[in-house]
Amino acid sequence: MSAPITAALVLMWLLAKVSDPPIADVFSYISLFDHHYKGFMRGQIASESVVYYVSLSTLFLVLASRFMAARRWR
Repeated sequence: MSAPITAALVLMWLLAKVSDPPIADVFSYISLFDHHYKGFMRGQIASESVVYYVSLSTLFLVLASRFMAARRWR
């Protein structure tokens, strides 16, 4: 299940490269690499990027726990 999600987030990065500026900014912000990861590669830790990765991790951990709880009651 994680492979399609990762592929979708990488696809957002590729779509940001080929689309026009208003839509490209949205795709760039959602993608894993373009907007948030470049600062980490340069050694800069931006609070915006940390909040993005923590909220993304929290979202998928909550979804996974809900999915597992729903499977337990079947």
